[in-house]
Amino acid sequence: MKSFFLLLFVPFAFVTDVIKLKPADDANAVKFTVENLGFTAGGGFSGLAGSILFDENNLQASSFVVTVNAASVNTGNNLRDKHLRDADYFDAVKFPFIKIESVKIAKSVTAGYLVFFREAYY
Repeated sequence: MKSFFLLLFVPFAFVTDVIKLKPADDANAVKFTVENLGFTAGGGFSGLAGSILFDENNLQASSFVVTVNAASVNTGNNLRDKHLRDADYFDAVKFPFIKIESVKIAKSVTAGYLVFFREAYY
């Protein structure tokens, strides 16, 4: 199974907040960057759903648990997208959803927050 760096772009206030994400909300997205053989390619997924609990004063109690539709991968290149959906990468037929669950959230030394996660395919 390949590993990818995923960025969650979800607007939220920096106070204790619970956000429920719905797949139809275009403001929510998952973006990724892949480096392979000296080339960098990026893309994203649609169909983001799940919930985010965020408290900047209690990061240990904060969490991200979201899912995306694996077949929705879009890099702007149809041949690459087809390859990413195949068994070599996401195997979207066998595993239609990717679950992204935080294991740790930390304040970045530069700006914002870092979300460490594990992904599961189901």
